[in-house]
Amino acid sequence: MKAEEIMTHTAESVGALETVRRAAQLMESMNVSALPVIDKGTPVGMVTDRDIIVRSVAQDKNPSTTTVGEIMTPEVIFCMVDADISEVAHIMQYKKIRRLLVKNQDDQIVGIISLGDLAMSTEANLTGEVMRDVTGVAHPER
Repeated sequence: MKAEEIMTHTAESVGALETVRRAAQLMESMNVSALPVIDKGTPVGMVTDRDIIVRSVAQDKNPSTTTVGEIMTPEVIFCMVDADISEVAHIMQYKKIRRLLVKNQDDQIVGIISLGDLAMSTEANLTGEVMRDVTGVAHPER
């Protein structure tokens, strides 16, 4: 099975100079918990609902003036659209991440894979190992 078979197709991203409020509004309207952050057409990070809470709300930053670039997770980790699911699991396990961006051969972000996507598509042993290493929880999230 390949990454493109389990990924959530994403057409939305947020700019590094957008406000935290705008990112939260996009997440709400799309019912997602993370967005790729793009600057001048290049992925520069990810912003998650957790980033908003921990790096903005908890630090009493104004969501209307704080930029996504100030609170995002700056490391961009991705796989290619044709990556095998075992490779996807390995990347997520090794990097201890819950979401992985997916790029096509033109270097464009075309999707995102979450632990939930992975859990719904792989055998229990592989998913259990990844879940345990990334979250400390032995069972896949449902």
